[in-house]
Amino acid sequence: MNGSLIDFFRAVHLIVRTFIAVGDPRSHMYS
Repeated sequence: MNGSLIDFFRAVHLIVRTFIAVGDPRSHMYS
């Protein structure tokens, strides 16, 4: 049960990081 929840948050985090990277390419240096 916790495994799928972790995978969900991991996917959301990846999407958020991708969105930030698209908005500000410089964020790649900080993540």
